[in-house]
Amino acid sequence: MVFRLFLEIDETLAANHKPRNFPVATRAQVTYVFHKTGTTGADDWYKNAFKPFLDGGLHSGEVGSPETGAAFKTVFNATVLRGREAENETVAVAFVHPQASSDAIAKFFDDKNPFWQQGRDEGWLLGPITNFKTTPFLVRGPDPKTGYPPQWKKGNGVLVGTFGLKIDKNDWIPAFTSPDSDKLHDGAGIYTSVASAVNKGSEYDSKFKAVQVFHTFKTYKQADAFGAAIEAKQPPFDAVAEITDNFQTQTFEVISDTFFPEYLPQA
Repeated sequence: MVFRLFLEIDETLAANHKPRNFPVATRAQVTYVFHKTGTTGADDWYKNAFKPFLDGGLHSGEVGSPETGAAFKTVFNATVLRGREAENETVAVAFVHPQASSDAIAKFFDDKNPFWQQGRDEGWLLGPITNFKTTPFLVRGPDPKTGYPPQWKKGNGVLVGTFGLKIDKNDWIPAFTSPDSDKLHDGAGIYTSVASAVNKGSEYDSKFKAVQVFHTFKTYKQADAFGAAIEAKQPPFDAVAEITDNFQTQTFEVISDTFFPEYLPQA
């Protein structure tokens, strides 16, 4: 995915194909937003509302205010997802960009922005738009040739899990990347995962520091089954429930995953 978020490759870690932590200096940030599409649905929304923006407006410098336009010009990966609900389908986008662009991009996705009323008037937005600001800190299953997570493909399944973590993050990481965890994830069809810290300004409530994990599967069906197991607190998720707060899951199918190498920040 996306999460072509780093400016340098550690050749040793890339070769070992192991979970990878990244120093702060090499990180980008992710703005993750989602909303309902009413009767329009994801196909028409993507074709008529989002794809023209992705192909031209995103890097035009003309989105919103001059500050916002300049921030969107720094986006170097955009991943588009659909919820596949029978009615009022959810769509989501993850924008990857330098840390310096985070506040301006998040401000654009504030539900008070008059642009979103235009979306409601045109029929492709129903209800609120929800915005997360996150900083990735770990990748499970990077491509051994590059050290990055593999690029996502159309039709892949994605499960987004957001939760307050009742234990220290550094105590959670060894469990998340343990051999038993690898066996669970591999058996479920997950081929890569990205864990991110949920930053201030995100529309999520927990009295604990929050984490957001993107699990990527070969198929939507696999993602949906994994999400159902989490919701039902089937073992081992009954134990996970004991160390997490306000665990929210969303299941998606990938529409597109676009990398813009020409916009990568220069180290």
